[in-house]
Amino acid sequence: MANRAHLLAMAGLAWASLSGQGPAQDLSQLPGWARQAVEQARPQQPPAGAEAWVLLDRTEVAYGGDGEIRTHGLRVVRVLTEGGFPEASCRFSGQGTWTLKQLKGWNLKPDGEMVRLDSDKVLTIRGTLTPWEVSTGSEAHASLPRVVKGSILAFESLEVARSPLGPVDGWSLLEPNPVRRKEIVTAKQGGWFTSLGKVTVVLGPQCLDPWVKHVAFIPGESFTADDLPPLPRNELGAPYARNVLPHLDLRFLDPELKGPPSFASWDSLASWEAAQFEGRIRPVGVLGAPEADPARFLARLWAWLGRNIRYKQVYLTAERGWVPESAPEVVRRAYGDCKDMACLFLALAKTGGLTGVPVLATIQDAFVEPGATPFPCFNHAIAALRLEHSLGLPAEVDTREGRFLLVDPTDALSPLGYLSEAHRGRQVMLCLPGGALWVAVPEGAIRRPGLRMDVTGALDAAGALRARVVLTEEGRGRGLRWTAAREAPRDLRDHLLASVFHLPPAATLVVAGHGDPWDLATPFQVTVDLVHPDALLWNGPEATLAPIGALSPPPLLQKAGAPRQYPVQVRGEDHFQLRMALRAPCGLQPVLGTFSQHTVRRALDWSARSTPEGQGCALSLALEDTTRDVVFGLQEREAGILAMKKDRNAYRTLLDDGFTFRATGTR
Repeated sequence: MANRAHLLAMAGLAWASLSGQGPAQDLSQLPGWARQAVEQARPQQPPAGAEAWVLLDRTEVAYGGDGEIRTHGLRVVRVLTEGGFPEASCRFSGQGTWTLKQLKGWNLKPDGEMVRLDSDKVLTIRGTLTPWEVSTGSEAHASLPRVVKGSILAFESLEVARSPLGPVDGWSLLEPNPVRRKEIVTAKQGGWFTSLGKVTVVLGPQCLDPWVKHVAFIPGESFTADDLPPLPRNELGAPYARNVLPHLDLRFLDPELKGPPSFASWDSLASWEAAQFEGRIRPVGVLGAPEADPARFLARLWAWLGRNIRYKQVYLTAERGWVPESAPEVVRRAYGDCKDMACLFLALAKTGGLTGVPVLATIQDAFVEPGATPFPCFNHAIAALRLEHSLGLPAEVDTREGRFLLVDPTDALSPLGYLSEAHRGRQVMLCLPGGALWVAVPEGAIRRPGLRMDVTGALDAAGALRARVVLTEEGRGRGLRWTAAREAPRDLRDHLLASVFHLPPAATLVVAGHGDPWDLATPFQVTVDLVHPDALLWNGPEATLAPIGALSPPPLLQKAGAPRQYPVQVRGEDHFQLRMALRAPCGLQPVLGTFSQHTVRRALDWSARSTPEGQGCALSLALEDTTRDVVFGLQEREAGILAMKKDRNAYRTLLDDGFTFRATGTR
């Protein structure tokens, strides 16, 4: 037996040396569960190209009753290169009553030195303060010191949380580095796990194909996956992560739990949401006497709301992330977040004899469908007004419960009856006392963004341009109307420089005037005076005119030659027009007189004309660029990459040749 033990020890040291641990690395210094994970990985080679290899990521989740969840985490990582050093840091976060009860860490270096981490070295940050949000959420950060190539890192953590949303949790299965084994184990009796009694455990894996190949799944109990690939890197134009990447959702359905919503069904969630609003839609007397004509009354309501209430997230109590303020309190504060403004809108409408319900929506994030598993997927709240008769507005929807008008009170700079581009193609959930009512956002209700730029000016012999530029914005466009309505005058100029114009530091831009941002019946216009000292640059007989607008080719979706892993999805419909009428002191002939390319992404049309005027000429340039969504599924992703390359090449051709001219005659 002694000889066998000696041989095994020698074999272990040899494996350690070959795997980069070094002959002095003593695994007995690690806790037993971490040592076991390292030993189980011995027969395998690390995945090619990996910077670190997660040998084990195990999460044990227990329901403690009364909405409390306890999470016990175990994690072991082998660092393979300097690029794996970030694995030494860990971050925990939570809302509501959340505490990191315990955190331990081990860094077993290749030379055998053990560096430890305990809870007293954890930095805890309570609260979030940004220009848009003040929150009581908490974060804990910790990092193992002196990590080097070959280090074996281990972490053990214990979190206890009670969220206003109740006992729900979820995990993304892929990480920046490959994972040898991922385990999620739910509550069981005994130990620090609590007997579930009547509680139902719903553990649901989503979007496993094609990412996760080796899975062992026991519904409601455990999920194990082996040999998980790393997250794709440097791939732009990907769908929303929740709609394409593998993840796991966990719900503890406790019929005795009072207060938080139930995620047993969409109906139960909708009923809970309706109840939160019901007691807070209280009378507010700010609009004066009601009117018999609902259209006129709503127009007055909309104008008052936009001018008097600002959007802001202030969450000084845990439940504020999901429970609205009462309508009178929102008026008193003169600000609110989306659900606060929806609550106030419904209260104001009620003073005019109109009733409505809250609506849950998702914008700038995953698409949520009625057939999806109930989960906290929504990130936005709007409102729906009941209508006895149609008002002829495009955001009206007919349902089994009658006719409703969808309204987003956070977007008061869109005309009533329209919704911003963020709602396009989505479904929303009306929250009635009796349950959920799903509706599709009408296509005609979306105000597509657009911008027209009219440039009139003259070039001098040194190539400087003096011009007047009139910008006409449709919808949210480039944020001009919003900035003019909400910010200081200087902010509008700064916004133009950042979002609309490409100008060198020596150029000057002065806002000469703009329209009334609250006149929602007409497109918003801004007039600027521009001086560009180097607008026309000569290279021998050719001259290049600097594009005045923020024109740049679309980015490459990924590095050339790398196989695509994500589906291809590029969202955004936009319309940009450029019209330039310039006088030049010499003859200039456009290199690209006309150009038209209709790709999968855009319709691109260009024309350039030069008319002689004395010793100089008059240039007339016109660009029209209309973009649309691009969607290629997993099976067509390589075709999607090729299609987007063609789109990029077409745009580059326009930029390279469209603003280039040849001299005619003497300069």
